Amino acid sequence: MKKFVMGLFCGAVLSMSTVAFASDSIQAILFPSKITFQVKGNQAVLDTSENSVLNYNDKTYIPLRAFAEAMGANVDFVAESEATNHLNLITISGNEYKLIQYGPDDNITPADNTFFPLTLGIQLPNEYRQNSNQLSIENTNNYTFSIVNRTNDNLNVDPETNLSIEVYTAPNDVEDQLVYRYVIPQIPSPIPSRSSYVFTIPWNQIDSNGKRIEPGRYIVKFSKPENIKYKVEGDSDTKSVLTNQGMKYGLTRYLVDYK
Repeated sequence: MKKFVMGLFCGAVLSMSTVAFASDSIQAILFPSKITFQVKGNQAVLDTSENSVLNYNDKTYIPLRAFAEAMGANVDFVAESEATNHLNLITISGNEYKLIQYGPDDNITPADNTFFPLTLGIQLPNEYRQNSNQLSIENTNNYTFSIVNRTNDNLNVDPETNLSIEVYTAPNDVEDQLVYRYVIPQIPSPIPSRSSYVFTIPWNQIDSNGKRIEPGRYIVKFSKPENIKYKVEGDSDTKSVLTNQGMKYGLTRYLVDYK
């Protein structure tokens, strides 16, 4: 998958690049297309009304930032200057689980192992708290999923566990129309003892049809099973933990004002 993605990156056009001089210009034709991405159970459609697709020398070119973000990656851009040797700097970061391992002084007391061997969490961007439940509709928002192993054993989570983040329109603060859904990839196994896996989900407020959502109130929901099954590494017995009781951040449903 990584080789496939990077191959497409190399053929894409950077939407934020500087204007070329006439001597370096090329002629391309508009190439009306519907571009759908299928990545790890998630589907995204590129909004070609805002991101023109071009054809040049029988090759299709699409804006690099739109492509990368649709694939779930993060894009950082620094304009050319003397400090960059007059090169535009583009950094594309893949979206993968990060492993965090805790020491004896970290606050994940193993005394609750009997009831909370695994702790789930979903966290909204910091701006959500800072701006009274409001997020900008123009900026990419990073949601964070985490699962913490509080025990002294390595744990294997059932690979059939289905977790996702869903966004609904919310007239009268009630879930209405589903506009976006992100399936959280399978949790790596094992989760080492006293460790967590953290997964960042960037969303630029594009719905399932590739259109930017309208300003207004939405519900961001963490969709999960009632319990998560797991096994202690080296043990054949299947155990389970109630996900509501083991929520790290407590909430599974947030009212968000996008403005």
